[in-house]
Amino acid sequence: MSLQSALIILVLLWDSEGQSKRFHTLKSLAYAKAIQMGMHNVDAGSSDVGQDRLEQEMKRRLWWHLTCTDWLLGSAPGPQQGIYMISPHHTTVKYPANIEDEDLTEEGIHRHPKPDRHPTSMSFFLCRLKFAQLCRESMDAIQHAKTTQPSQLIYPLILEISDKYMSFLRELPWFFRLEDEEDEAKRTDLTKKQPYISHQRAVLLYGIYSRLGRLHRPFVTKGIADPGFAGSYNIGIECAERLLRIRRMTAVHGSQLLDIFGRSQSVDQHTFNAMLLLTIDVMAHPNSPDSERRRADVIEICHILQDKHVRLGQPANGISRAVQMLLDIVRNSNRPHIKDKDRIDSTGQVSSNTAQSMDSLVVPDQCTMASEASYQTAWIDEFLSISDDQDMDTLFDELWGSYSETSIPSREGFLNREGLS
Repeated sequence: MSLQSALIILVLLWDSEGQSKRFHTLKSLAYAKAIQMGMHNVDAGSSDVGQDRLEQEMKRRLWWHLTCTDWLLGSAPGPQQGIYMISPHHTTVKYPANIEDEDLTEEGIHRHPKPDRHPTSMSFFLCRLKFAQLCRESMDAIQHAKTTQPSQLIYPLILEISDKYMSFLRELPWFFRLEDEEDEAKRTDLTKKQPYISHQRAVLLYGIYSRLGRLHRPFVTKGIADPGFAGSYNIGIECAERLLRIRRMTAVHGSQLLDIFGRSQSVDQHTFNAMLLLTIDVMAHPNSPDSERRRADVIEICHILQDKHVRLGQPANGISRAVQMLLDIVRNSNRPHIKDKDRIDSTGQVSSNTAQSMDSLVVPDQCTMASEASYQTAWIDEFLSISDDQDMDTLFDELWGSYSETSIPSREGFLNREGLS
């Protein structure tokens, strides 16, 4: 198998299986093959004279794609969180040029590379590369702080990293931004010529907002009652809303985009986490002007996820069961209380509490995840670790653990009040 084939299969596995054993095994094999081929030192020579320029540029693209995958995976929930294999200090590889594919031939690059603001077939690749670098730098800073600073001093670092993410968003090329009405007409014209731009824009923004939101997640519930964490609360909720907005956009515009974006296990997990945060916000501020809109958004996305699983014929898993639980909660959070002895089943009917406990709705926990309630230690586990077999009920425990320390009722109290446990 060629390295290029392995990297293509990695993309397909990530979308269909997430962080499966096959994905990690193939990623390790691709890394070993790239090293054996000397791709980490493509530009170590003193001169390009006599070199096959087409081959060199293709090697740069392959190496940086593998590197980006490694760094982005290290910034995602899972067993590899916070660690990566490829160090930038051990490689000598230039960035690929921002050119159209047809401008690259055996004779070399026919035209000068274009500026970042000019869309090309390499624009997404290069933005992904820069974003992966930001993720790696954030990982390094957080891991270093864990071993050198008291946990109470971590929050200023979180805000500093958050500012870097926000700057990255502001500096994105106009065709990858989420909100820029003055460029909307240009984006529409560009999408007609290069339809793949819409999908790339959604994937890139989803990755940015999911990581920015997860950075602030341990402090979001503290921000409900503590003004000192209001910044994290505002950013966390804003990121959740934008994630759902992007998810809705992909479900509306074009069946081809939906088929690609809608099959992703990773996107489902990020979407669920965003819905969970908005549900907590709705419960914390039931009289807020945004409460009903956010409630409607959560219900709509729940239905989109459920419809996707039915359409694709996917079996019920942790995500789908958790979505149904969340849908029950958000639907009934403003209804009359149900007695503790009764509960609402997955069809919305009231049944006996002795018939089935909440624990039986989810698979056994096969992956340990810390649930620290106080913000002093929450930063240590700033990301929710999710595996394919993980008990999704742990997600509720993670957020409700800190949520219960505010003036809001505990998770158990709310679920009992609504007859869901």
